[in-house]
Amino acid sequence: MRTPMPQFMNLDPARWRAYARGALRDDLVAACVVSVLLIPQSLGYALLAGLPPQAGLYASLTPLLAYAVLGSSPVIGVGPVALLSLMISQTIAQGPAGVPPHAVALVLAAEVGVLLALAAWWRLHASAALLSVPVLHGFETGAALAIGLSQLPVLLGSTARGSSLPQLLSSWQNTSIALQPLTALYGAAGLAALWVLRRHAAAWLARVMPRERATLLGRLAPLVVLIAAVAILTLGVIPYGRNMTPFTIDGAVNGEVFLAYVRRVLVPTLKKGDIVIMDNLGSHKIPGIREALRAAGATLLFVPPYSPDLNPIEMAFSKIKSILRKKAHRTVEALWRELGQIAKCFSHRECRNYLRHAGYGESG
Repeated sequence: MRTPMPQFMNLDPARWRAYARGALRDDLVAACVVSVLLIPQSLGYALLAGLPPQAGLYASLTPLLAYAVLGSSPVIGVGPVALLSLMISQTIAQGPAGVPPHAVALVLAAEVGVLLALAAWWRLHASAALLSVPVLHGFETGAALAIGLSQLPVLLGSTARGSSLPQLLSSWQNTSIALQPLTALYGAAGLAALWVLRRHAAAWLARVMPRERATLLGRLAPLVVLIAAVAILTLGVIPYGRNMTPFTIDGAVNGEVFLAYVRRVLVPTLKKGDIVIMDNLGSHKIPGIREALRAAGATLLFVPPYSPDLNPIEMAFSKIKSILRKKAHRTVEALWRELGQIAKCFSHRECRNYLRHAGYGESG
């Protein structure tokens, strides 16, 4: 039996000239689009699977490099897909208590790799023909619905989470932010732009330029939408949580740790004219903190001596503790992930109400 030769080893000059005349331009356009879309897509797949965002980058880049060397097909797609991310999420949810998600995913990847190697050795790929088309269509439809439901809270700006419909509905009932109208409008506009451009961009462009060039530029529509979305966020038209700078460590917070938080986490999110309000603690007053904030153009204010009933920070902590008790996490990593999500449960209006209740309302 002849083993297929990897594509990069086939150096026939005539074949490469034919490729340059026929498909090189389209491949370059596809490479540009995929390269730009790969990063947010891979991050989304990782979050869908319940893994850290960087896991999506590793799972997207490594297979591409490996297949370029070892593969033989010029059209097959490799890397994570939404369906696999959903299946991984279900597996991680059933993992042993106390085992971090990335450890479960590593074991799962090793097991699947062994099974795929055995399947290739035993030539079991022919068994796929035994699956009926209706079964495959039903599976794909169900997976698409499950994926869409899991991403619906993100689209609407809600803090609800869940990998199944019952979990999602339960989380939506208990969340403090069920909908953010501006975020929902932003997401809906992005989806509408993608749909319209995909269906009509090439036809519209064909009215003012040759059809071949219009078709080529029409394929860049997703890239245009992505660039526009990033530009809107960068310019600050849509607020996306500049006030959220969670930071967790193992142990108590002292002056040195707090100074590192200010310099590495808080300062990069600040802009000129921002006001930073801190609790009246000794660890918040060590040299370097005020200077770092002043260099970023921010003003530092301390909460004056107070009773616990008139402390806006204690009010926020009370809500955090209530949410953590309801979640009842039993691992440190799950607790840390929840703390990162809790920051999204505090709206600007709620924070203003905490300050107003403590006596810091507007005067004059």
